[in-house]
Amino acid sequence: MTTAPPSTGGEEPPRPAAPDGAADGSPGRTVAFTVATNGYDQTFADCLESQRAWADRHGYAYLVLDGAPPGGIDGAESAWLKIFAIRELLDRPEVAHVVFLDADATVRPHAPAAPTDAGFSILAARDHTGRYNSGVLLVRAADDARAFFRRLCRMADVPPVWLPKRDRNLWENGHFIYLARKTGAVGDLDPQWNFTSGLEAPGGPDGWVEGEEYVCHGRGRYLEKPRTGPKPGRWAKALRRLRRGSRTLRVAGHLRHYRPKLHAAAAE
Repeated sequence: MTTAPPSTGGEEPPRPAAPDGAADGSPGRTVAFTVATNGYDQTFADCLESQRAWADRHGYAYLVLDGAPPGGIDGAESAWLKIFAIRELLDRPEVAHVVFLDADATVRPHAPAAPTDAGFSILAARDHTGRYNSGVLLVRAADDARAFFRRLCRMADVPPVWLPKRDRNLWENGHFIYLARKTGAVGDLDPQWNFTSGLEAPGGPDGWVEGEEYVCHGRGRYLEKPRTGPKPGRWAKALRRLRRGSRTLRVAGHLRHYRPKLHAAAAE
């Protein structure tokens, strides 16, 4: 018998975002960050520099969660770390907006400030499959966003095979797709902000062409990712997962390691 993913309370209608500003009533900080563990900070140094330059141009705090916490961190845990880190930042009273960018995402020099006037607190672009790609996320510090990421964190131990087939994807992306579909809490971000592999620029007099995107994500750069050896088989992965224990607890432990950097960025 297949076990269903944790209940999200059923289908919910889209909810509008809260007004701009931090919880303390000030304009609040925008914090942009990436996760570049296990050598990604070196492999994608040019991408990270483009992200930092964009953040500096628009007055955003920027940080890289790099290196590795004690005991190491694997690829799946690194992917889930961004979800836990977003939740952590949203709970900081100084933070009004959070921008997440995958380490292999290049922000073009002509990229404007992140849009903050959409009718949703969470924005993500769709890839060539028509599903959300969580490699670029724009999040407003509103109650519905906090609730969404808390619920998503609680799904870290749900195996991808327990998700509906139409939602399954790499690492945490399938869980994000599933919860977005169930809650209606995520709005569509223009793909110009996340131009991923397989997408084509719309062109035309009212569109944009390749090279005019704001964020070029992946599009072959994933082939440069550091690899320690051949990918383990299905059963080897399952056995390794059992040995490592609860992913939720492990990622929560990693978050404690990176928390000082997150809090420092929020308070800049």
